[in-house]
Amino acid sequence: MSANQKEDGTIDNSFSSQKLNPDSEISGKVVFDVAPEVAKASDLQVQVQKDAETELIDLN
Repeated sequence: MSANQKEDGTIDNSFSSQKLNPDSEISGKVVFDVAPEVAKASDLQVQVQKDAETELIDLN
């Protein structure tokens, strides 16, 4: 099962492993498997990295 999978099993907006040009955007769902107490936290962040640059994104 994929986060971007429809009920009929098709996936029409998967962005996994796709290349993206600078200044372009793509959207989709990113799913994390976490413990229930983590999912209920109010201060969730994800750290993303490209080359040597990192950034924190608030998930609330």
